[in-house]
Amino acid sequence: RNRKYLTVDASGQLVCLPGFECKGIGTGQPSSTQTSMCTLHGKMRTFECLVHDTGTGKLICAPGKECKGVSVNMLAQAGPGGLQQPGLTSA
Repeated sequence: RNRKYLTVDASGQLVCLPGFECKGIGTGQPSSTQTSMCTLHGKMRTFECLVHDTGTGKLICAPGKECKGVSVNMLAQAGPGGLQQPGLTSA
């Protein structure tokens, strides 16, 4: 999203300017049915459950809508040592 179409809301988050609201990925679906992967946990989530990480810009689970566990694919990618992120285990 181009910065010229964004503003900062009361909570400090970037949001679309009135009249320039995001329309999703172009599928015509409402954002409540569009999905993308949470890059922290490797799970597909609706856009309503994701936010952009302020450091990386990647989509991660939103506060209060955190992923429950990690995907099987994420565990497989982690290898024999398991996940190394704090708070996540591969047990």
